[in-house]
Amino acid sequence: MATILGSDLMVFVDNKPIAFSTSAKVSVNANAEDISSKDSGLWEESLITKFSWTVSTDALYSIDGAGTGNSDLSELWTSFVGKTKVSVAFAIKDGTSPNWTKKTGSKAFSGNGYIVKLDANADQKGVATYSIEIKGDGELQLATVS
Repeated sequence: MATILGSDLMVFVDNKPIAFSTSAKVSVNANAEDISSKDSGLWEESLITKFSWTVSTDALYSIDGAGTGNSDLSELWTSFVGKTKVSVAFAIKDGTSPNWTKKTGSKAFSGNGYIVKLDANADQKGVATYSIEIKGDGELQLATVS
């Protein structure tokens, strides 16, 4: 099994990498309904009824990354306030900065969703950053990048 470094994984929104990303995360959850009855004894019984997922990323504050072919805060803001569905992928990067692409032949999580959270952070002695969260709308797939 090959080890994958965190620095090799990126979030891509509408096929463009997030500019100056510092972290990326995909979360998948299952809704487990309690179907316990008197016959269950001491152990709870469950039935999986729905799945949900989110993708989030943190990045250095940038509002001028659009010219580099990357998604920057201004583009993400436009999708957020416009309630625009975006395609999102959590994938191994390939190429060189700033022209990252999804690595062909590798597995990636992908789906469509809405940006539901956007935080900008500016500590007094720190580097300005922002984070976004994308809530899935429909199925999240794990498939080979072609």
